Amino acid sequence: QSTWGDSSQLKVMRSVVIALLCVFPVAVADTEIGYLKVKGSLNNVFIVTIAEFSASIPTSDNSQYTITIASPYHGCEPLSNNVKNSLVMVERGNCSFVTKAHYVIASGGAGIIVVNSEDSVEVMGGNVNLLWPEDELIASVMISNKDATDILKHSDNGLVGTIFSASRGFEALIALWIMAVGTVYVGSVWASPSSVTAVPRHSRMAEQQPLAESDHPVEITIATAVGFILFASLSLMILFFFMNLLIYFVIVMFCIGSSSALYQCITAFIVRFTTLRRSGVFNISFRIPFVGMCDILSILIAIGCLSIAVLFFVFRNSADAWILQDTLGIALCLLFLRTFRFPNARTSALLLVLAFVYDIFWVFVSPLLFEGKSVMVTVATGGDSGESIPMLLRFPNSCLGCSPALLGLGDIVLPGLFVSFTLAFDIQKGRSLRDGYFLYNLIGYGVGLICTYVALFAMQKGQPALLYLVPCTLGLTFVVALFRGEWSDMWDGPHVVASPETERDSEQSNENYV
Repeated sequence: QSTWGDSSQLKVMRSVVIALLCVFPVAVADTEIGYLKVKGSLNNVFIVTIAEFSASIPTSDNSQYTITIASPYHGCEPLSNNVKNSLVMVERGNCSFVTKAHYVIASGGAGIIVVNSEDSVEVMGGNVNLLWPEDELIASVMISNKDATDILKHSDNGLVGTIFSASRGFEALIALWIMAVGTVYVGSVWASPSSVTAVPRHSRMAEQQPLAESDHPVEITIATAVGFILFASLSLMILFFFMNLLIYFVIVMFCIGSSSALYQCITAFIVRFTTLRRSGVFNISFRIPFVGMCDILSILIAIGCLSIAVLFFVFRNSADAWILQDTLGIALCLLFLRTFRFPNARTSALLLVLAFVYDIFWVFVSPLLFEGKSVMVTVATGGDSGESIPMLLRFPNSCLGCSPALLGLGDIVLPGLFVSFTLAFDIQKGRSLRDGYFLYNLIGYGVGLICTYVALFAMQKGQPALLYLVPCTLGLTFVVALFRGEWSDMWDGPHVVASPETERDSEQSNENYV
């Protein structure tokens, strides 16, 4: 018998999606959001974005300034009207943002409000060093064209305004941290040697479950590691230049592949921890075209998984779509950690070091080659397509107008593979949780994520997460193994891909980790 999740077409699609999700090992910085509070004949609070060259903006709204329209409105030459101690509105275009800020500063303005040409806002780029030496930093923000129009209608009536920044909590980052560390832990335990055949033999679903018995974990070889980096780089370049054409292909592939992965996760859970398959009604089977014989329970699970994927596709831009996206993304990560395995530390070190360099290059070096644009961050955020890549975990921020916190799935599966390898190594060696390497790596992974988000807050730009995760996992293991005199054993093996013999020997050891 076969199942919906085991069809060859879905396996191919799932493999493509799994490969694509590893392309984005990046944590994306939130857009720095602020607010413009207007009082007078118009009383409202508008969302603005804070420029890279802006002065530090407080989170309180104590200081009020008159709102004045610049003359000339484009603000690209010395201003002819009195704007001293005012928040000065200028239109976008004709010169750089920094040039506009200079002329407002030279005229004694307290802040600059750049009116975007569209009904949206973006972060104004510009190096502080490009300002004139005598210039003192002022509050610099951008407002949407629609909101600016409301202000301009009342500008003759004497408006006052206050600019203050959004006060973010840490709940979004904490939630992402829990999801990422939890996924690495569950995926590692599920992929451990004694879990591969830990399926009740009385269940017919055990015969159907492809990852439980029929498919052994796939070893990642040195050639696979090198090929992955080449594939990832090529995929990034193609998506960078053709994002508008390919974004919907990526989203559709994600929906199909992740729904299949979710099916695999749910059926594995049911087989391992429940007795549903022993109910007579669920044993009734039907022949489905292109799939084969499927029992009722498998059909119900498949319908549920497909429904989640369809709902995500239809409502992907809604406020609550992150719940569906994270559910599908976590399922993909779990299946990835279950499917692939490092045979030794040599292969894992090669892939992680190559991914480490790959991540740094496409985040930090690529802007020097592509007109200031980071290829990794641009692709991860969807570029100018109006859509976003779904291979990310998202969690909404509580502050008004703040973008959600994001974490690339590659940040989970790449270091997660190594964490999974250390658990398999510990089980093979008969190590306890305290004496092994798994606990060190799981803690190191969590610390690496914390370092990533500290860097995000400090630098306010997308970070190559593997810059922090690789040293905290691979680097930590190297130091501990070297101290214990076991690095050579870990470097060469032992072979940790499960076999029937090693599974029987290691099943008792695995109970220490669950």
